[in-house]
Amino acid sequence: MVDGGWWLSVDAEVRVSGQPVLQVAADSAWEVALVADGKDARGAPDLVARAVAAGRRDVAIEVLWPRQGFAGARWLLEDAAEAAAAAERVASFMTHAAVSGQPLADALVAVLAAPPGRDVDRVELGAVNAWASVGAQVLWQRGRPDAGLPLADLPGRRPDLFECQHPVALEVAASEPRVCWVGVVVSTPHGQLHRTDLTRVGQLYDRATAAPAEEPTGTPAGPPP
Repeated sequence: MVDGGWWLSVDAEVRVSGQPVLQVAADSAWEVALVADGKDARGAPDLVARAVAAGRRDVAIEVLWPRQGFAGARWLLEDAAEAAAAAERVASFMTHAAVSGQPLADALVAVLAAPPGRDVDRVELGAVNAWASVGAQVLWQRGRPDAGLPLADLPGRRPDLFECQHPVALEVAASEPRVCWVGVVVSTPHGQLHRTDLTRVGQLYDRATAAPAEEPTGTPAGPPP
């Protein structure tokens, strides 16, 4: 793997374990994603073709460790052949994935066939596999310092994400070489709901938005107050 980079900074805070699944979704509709586990992953290009046939704008692929984390990327429908090739890479990755200590960064590189760009574009919270229906919450966006919600305001402003019917993840996204992301589950079961750990969110936020190692860092960015 490549030294430095936000995806490695986030990855340093988490190691997923167990066998992942592959998810393919048209138009970001993760609520109805097509899913394949390890033994069925070789059929991943067929899942991409099905999603493309159902889509209007784009198709996305994720490697998901349930209740732990995920990594993915998105292609326009006219780039479906590239998405199918990515699905084949992910299938190979899943075949050889370690059962413990597997870095999320390796999954992201498998999806992209290369490390992502060094700049983070967006940090947000969302409900795993219900990103659209619950509604994500932006915490930070490049070039828009007023776009984020302070973490202390989350329980009052977004109670549906503070205590959610789905696991909640912090997602860190970039746009190079294409729209891509790493997500880390930051909630724990609390009765029938999942409660977001704001301390954990803050730690990952710091990691994701700190300046790259080879650049002058000054004071690392902290989470919204």
